[in-house]
Amino acid sequence: MSEIRSSRHLLELKVALAEAAGHAQLNESTYRQLLEIMMEAFPFEHGSIHVSGMGFGELEVLDVVGEQRFVVPDLVDLTDPDHDFLKTLHSGKSRLTYRTMQLKGHRRELTHLTTPLSDSKGVFGILLMVALTRLDIEEDLIELASELGRWLGPIIRRLQEVERLKKNEKDLRRLTRFPRENPNPIFCCNKHGDITYINQAMHDFIKVNRLGKIRNVKDLFQDNGKSFSHICRTVGEDIVSKNREFRIGSRIMLGSVSSYKGAGDAYVYLQDITELKNLAQEMARKNLELTEIKEELEYQTRRAVDANRHKSEFLANMSHELRTPLNAVIGFSEVLLDELFGPLNEKQNEYVNDILDSGKHLLSLINDILDLSKIEAGKMELEVSEFAVYDLIMLSMNLMKEKATKHSISMNIDIDDSISTLMADERKVKQVVFNLIANALKFTQDKGEIGVRVTRDGDYAKFCVYDSGIGISIEDQQRIFGEFQQADGSLTKRYEGAGLGLAIVKKFIELHGGKVWVESKLNMGSRFYFTLPIAAPKWLSASHTGM
Repeated sequence: MSEIRSSRHLLELKVALAEAAGHAQLNESTYRQLLEIMMEAFPFEHGSIHVSGMGFGELEVLDVVGEQRFVVPDLVDLTDPDHDFLKTLHSGKSRLTYRTMQLKGHRRELTHLTTPLSDSKGVFGILLMVALTRLDIEEDLIELASELGRWLGPIIRRLQEVERLKKNEKDLRRLTRFPRENPNPIFCCNKHGDITYINQAMHDFIKVNRLGKIRNVKDLFQDNGKSFSHICRTVGEDIVSKNREFRIGSRIMLGSVSSYKGAGDAYVYLQDITELKNLAQEMARKNLELTEIKEELEYQTRRAVDANRHKSEFLANMSHELRTPLNAVIGFSEVLLDELFGPLNEKQNEYVNDILDSGKHLLSLINDILDLSKIEAGKMELEVSEFAVYDLIMLSMNLMKEKATKHSISMNIDIDDSISTLMADERKVKQVVFNLIANALKFTQDKGEIGVRVTRDGDYAKFCVYDSGIGISIEDQQRIFGEFQQADGSLTKRYEGAGLGLAIVKKFIELHGGKVWVESKLNMGSRFYFTLPIAAPKWLSASHTGM
């Protein structure tokens, strides 16, 4: 290292550093070359250049020669006031220090030389060189390193400035490509409104819309100069206006205007939103139509609800009015049949039986209508109690036993042992079971079979009333639970009934929180299913619940 004491060698070192810096525009590894030149003059194996003042609040590594672990301190060291970096930055003088490090199982003494980098504004960086052995360096050589740092500092600053200019040039090229390559129309104008630039998209827009030759902003906008004055006021000001609508010919454009202090023109960025505006107007019109339709539907719904309520009230009232004289007809018919006032001849007995049967049928129909009216009017109540499932089914079977025997139809009951009792409205469940058994018996030919099977399905009892009768088509299965609906097959037309029985079954079961459905095929019998909660639901009180 004594050879660099001579003025000649020092001059040669500076020339080498200057030549490396002079090739900065051609060689991106200039910092590394500067490091290698310094490390060749001062025989070190590892080196790095660090600079501050780059807006990061800490030292930035420009380049590293050798292993990074020896020459790039961690953040803790950089904030330690006793570390070589901060001491060198504050003193502005080179420092020589020795440190011990464990390398490959052996303790090695490392030599650190930290040299400040400075310019006319002061110290701004550090040049660090490290040797993996102890080097005895004289004081005058350390001072010489400081001199080289002061000489090298402006070179590095100029290199950074070159880098900054290159970056600015790259950004400028990118920005100049933006208007040219932008798919949206862009143009520039001066404070007089004279158009100084249009991109290809703007040129195409003018051509497609047949706007002719456009030399001034006035030629574009037809709104009494409002758009024109707004744009011209922006020229030469630091401003980016908010998006606003411009009308150019028959098109609606969304645009913003930008300029900067002292600029001779302003950029106008446009986007054609004509279709979007038309779509928005069409959507507004459709929304208005939908609102009107909704209001009409709500009105019609209210009318339908009122009409349905009046119908239910009328049916309920008429049912009460009809049942009183009908009960008298039934009662007097039974008295005549009992011959309490004298014997009846054969013809009289036949006619009185017809009167009694017709009266009972009419009373059953009126009772069904009354039940439906109560449900629809929200006046039907459930009277919940505990009852035996077998007894309820057996009672319904006994009521139909005489008719079944007459037609040689067998009747079966099969109940799961785990279901002995239920908590429900016994009268309504009895009516459900009776209606289904009556239907099964009505549509089953002589020597056929009907039955009731009860199984457990989770927390529900599942009832199945089956028969070997005429069956129901798939199409009819979708509608037989409606009011006044019956299966439409030719075999069923000869059977009496108003089509209310299954509608009542469905409504009674749903009042209990259950469901009802049917499985059937023509001429292969039917299976009607319904479910009931085994325990009374929480929303049912112990006695009765108003619906």
